[in-house]
Amino acid sequence: MIFLQKLILSYNKITKIPETIGQLINLKELSLNSNEITELPEMIGQLVNLQELLLGKNQITKIPETIGQLIYLRKLWLFNNQITIIPGTIGQIICLEELLLSDNKIIELPETLGQLVNLKKLFLSRNRITMIPETIRHLIHLQKLWLVDNQITKIPEIIGQLVDLQELLLEKNKITKIPESIGRLIHLRKLWLFDNQITKIPEIIGQLVCLQDLFYLKAWMTLFPGSELPLPDIFPLNTIHQAIPGFWQTHQ
Repeated sequence: MIFLQKLILSYNKITKIPETIGQLINLKELSLNSNEITELPEMIGQLVNLQELLLGKNQITKIPETIGQLIYLRKLWLFNNQITIIPGTIGQIICLEELLLSDNKIIELPETLGQLVNLKKLFLSRNRITMIPETIRHLIHLQKLWLVDNQITKIPEIIGQLVDLQELLLEKNKITKIPESIGRLIHLRKLWLFDNQITKIPEIIGQLVCLQDLFYLKAWMTLFPGSELPLPDIFPLNTIHQAIPGFWQTHQ
């Protein structure tokens, strides 16, 4: 078993990962999606050659500090669990390309998140996050950032430094303003902002020539019934979606 490279045990009724898992030092892929696991053992850090750790749809409450030892990890899936804290050591996983943590109970994002310079997908929808850290500006290869249904009040100006970003999903938050720097996201295709507190789209958004989908104000129609949606004169969109209740539930 020491030479095992793939262990696929998804869609079972497994409740515990044994400590002896740390002996599988040549393991590259460990898939345990859709089980009943409640704890990720510290020994997971001994799987030094691991590239994919897939643990979505379990009951895990904590990510161990030893996760930072998995320096070759490319995919970390922990969506649909009970996680409240992301350890700072996660910033040591410099090869990480996909971090999926939607549907948890996370309140705060660690500053070390900005060390994941190879990250392409960061999914954090349906948590309790209140702030996007400034260090996210270092994620220059990020293509998809999903933060749907959190408690975010502000999009930081540094968002404009994510030059490879293609999808920015921020609906169902408490955002009041779209920063001018968003005009620098020239590869952006999807910008979803419905069900926030925004009242104006900045003119600079007209520079987003790749933009295909803008989900904008659900709040506008409530605050100013019968009024026109305040869009810039020049707009490159193929589709503009206004106040489509329930869309995010079926498209994420």
